[in-house]
Amino acid sequence: MVHNSLRGVGSSLPGIVTVLWALYNCIGPYLLLHYSNIGRGQSLRVASSVLDASYQFYEAQRSGVLPFDNRISWRGDSALNDRTPSGASLVGGWYDAGDHLKTSFSTAIATSFLSWGLIQFKQGHAIAGQTHHAKAAVRWAADWLMKAHTGPEEFVGQVGSLTTDHEYWGRPEDLVAKKIQRQVHKADDPVWAEKALTHAKSLFRFGAKYPGKFSDSSKDMGAAYPSSAWRDDMAWGAAWLAAATGNAVYRQHAHALLNESRTEEASRWEYYVTNWDNMLWATTALLGSTGGDADSALSAQAYVDRWRKGEVVNFTSRGLAYSDKWGSLRNVANVAMISFVVAQDLPAAEAAPYECFALSQLRYMLGDGPRSFVVGWALSTQQDSQQQ
Repeated sequence: MVHNSLRGVGSSLPGIVTVLWALYNCIGPYLLLHYSNIGRGQSLRVASSVLDASYQFYEAQRSGVLPFDNRISWRGDSALNDRTPSGASLVGGWYDAGDHLKTSFSTAIATSFLSWGLIQFKQGHAIAGQTHHAKAAVRWAADWLMKAHTGPEEFVGQVGSLTTDHEYWGRPEDLVAKKIQRQVHKADDPVWAEKALTHAKSLFRFGAKYPGKFSDSSKDMGAAYPSSAWRDDMAWGAAWLAAATGNAVYRQHAHALLNESRTEEASRWEYYVTNWDNMLWATTALLGSTGGDADSALSAQAYVDRWRKGEVVNFTSRGLAYSDKWGSLRNVANVAMISFVVAQDLPAAEAAPYECFALSQLRYMLGDGPRSFVVGWALSTQQDSQQQ
């Protein structure tokens, strides 16, 4: 079912949002969690500080009615008239990147990675004092994704217009007048967690019944997030459902979809990149870490080996694993996350190279390279971002 919202065109989103129970277009804060886990003294303070700044980024992206504990003083309520054609509320969620568009695709991807980091590195979050902010970020996005799931075979993929919202340079608060993850929360809100899981199962059935690429459902998303395939996204959802339910059928689905995805995408140069357009290797690592799947664990380890040994990327003179001129930090941040996940399941001596690779990339981003890439956080960093 294709939806038109009052701020633009919406569309069905097969498969990818099945990760919603657990709840990347920027450098993910999960990279810092392992750093917090092992760090002490200055390194711990640095990790805690930048992790906090990263979660504040997601808080600055919020749309809708802001909570009483909003920490972003210059943000206020916005886009309070967002709704479906039938009048159901679509208020809330995150604005995408530097614009005022809201998309289910990017929200689901980002939230699933944030959730993975929180689940995988609970101790790091606790030491850094960021557990509350992490859960709040996940729940904010997940609540909106559930709103967008308006029926068993209906899902709102987009609120807004790519052209209009990209060209709008006003404050999101002015839009009011201008325009008419289950494991994360299971212990402290089991009712909410069960609701999220119900939505996830329903959305997976929807995606399996109508397979296809999200970007084919929307002209705008075809321009902003042109997807190359869909099986890796469905596999990502199936792997999370397997972890959430313990149901082996979901795990079988994930493996079958991954095998098809490898065949389908092996010739693409982006095959070894992990980002919103390729969830193959993240899914492989997840299956290896959550289900005792030795083959998947070895495959994920071999994937990281290709990166850290420079077989599929180049290294800059200062040590950045450089894969592409567009989103190079994002890509290596995601691989560093996988590298930490791989390291957790290895003996200390074998884990060391994977930890060192991931930490070297993290430190480059924080300032061991020519500058810090966390906007406004450290000396000699840029103070302005691509943010409208």
